Amino acid sequence: MNLPIQYLPYDCVRAFASNRNKGLNISFLKENGELLSIALNSELTLSSSSLALYEELYSKIDKFCELYPPFFRFFLAIALDLEDLGMHGRKGEVLIDFVLQNDLYAYDTSDTRRMEIINLLSRRGRVPSYETDDRASLDKRISGFLERSERFLKFNRPLFYEFTHLIFYATNFGKEEHYFSEDIFDSLTHIGMLAYLDSDHDLLSEVCLCFSFLGHQAPKIWIEYCRTGRDSIDINLPKDNNLKSAAQIDDYHIYLVTSWLMAQNGIEAFHETYQNSAPVFTQKKNKKSTLSKIFQTLHPMVLGSKPAQVERALNISSILTAEDTVHLESALAAYPHSGEFIEKLSNGRISTR
Repeated sequence: MNLPIQYLPYDCVRAFASNRNKGLNISFLKENGELLSIALNSELTLSSSSLALYEELYSKIDKFCELYPPFFRFFLAIALDLEDLGMHGRKGEVLIDFVLQNDLYAYDTSDTRRMEIINLLSRRGRVPSYETDDRASLDKRISGFLERSERFLKFNRPLFYEFTHLIFYATNFGKEEHYFSEDIFDSLTHIGMLAYLDSDHDLLSEVCLCFSFLGHQAPKIWIEYCRTGRDSIDINLPKDNNLKSAAQIDDYHIYLVTSWLMAQNGIEAFHETYQNSAPVFTQKKNKKSTLSKIFQTLHPMVLGSKPAQVERALNISSILTAEDTVHLESALAAYPHSGEFIEKLSNGRISTR
């Protein structure tokens, strides 16, 4: 796909590499790890000037990893991304040797993080020892989790992010085929429907990216909704530019992931200018989403004892405002099995098709 820009703008890189965080901290590692990964997986190039912003970090990244081994995944990912984006060196190989020599894969009990480690090692043709857990067992557990769509009918943001990230790593961000069953798309659609109804542009963008990485197109209305979400983000440029070592919590991740989705779909992204400032990202949000209003009304209906409770619950639009009804109807129009989805959402009966 021909993207609207070939380079991730220097102004954007400088904002995250130099301005938003002063010194090495978790916020810096998370933000820059995400930015570099997005650039690499959107086929955006970093200029020599942008790479130069990371030279000091890259030169010491193996030492940092030895000092702070619990954060080795951040350091390894950043090193590999920088090299694959044009940084000269082989720190990635050095860190992979460190990971394998210390069997750090075996010390991680999360399937999501283990898949991330496998993905990182595979970028240099390496694999973990699998002494504690073979790859076939891991793949079986992951498939069993991802393909059980009935488990994804109630909003659970941490669980849903585990889901999207597993697809990111299992497919190497769409670069490798992974043969999940078609049931995975029911799971993804349930999560996307809930994210859309909750006005969660961050999660919905990741769901749309997962569709792409699995070789399918997400509903256009979801992508357009994420575009609207990105455009609703206010970017404040503080005049003093004197952030302390840990940046304040803001909506930077919504900006990054919605922009990533736009870049993947050939829509202009990362074009904002920051005037050598430390941008603060704030998304305008409604106090209550359509989804929260639905559950707020459904709970007393479903838990009550009136004979017509399920019928009333199914007629959700009758209890919503006109704006929320339009939002609900637009969500349902994007899903051919929306009636069944609403019935399960309404009465809490979990069953497979």
